[in-house]
Amino acid sequence: MVSRGSTTLGIQNSAQKGIAGRGVLLDWGGWMDSKNATYDAFTAIAIPDRP
Repeated sequence: MVSRGSTTLGIQNSAQKGIAGRGVLLDWGGWMDSKNATYDAFTAIAIPDRP
């Protein structure tokens, strides 16, 4: 994140004009707990895209 005419990196460059983006937050552990299911964080598990 470098502003024009500057070689200084930093979050202040984004804070001056703002930043927008998209993201998806998955609470896999919370969802599994709500289903009373167990899981191992070190084992690969496929996450279905449809219920």
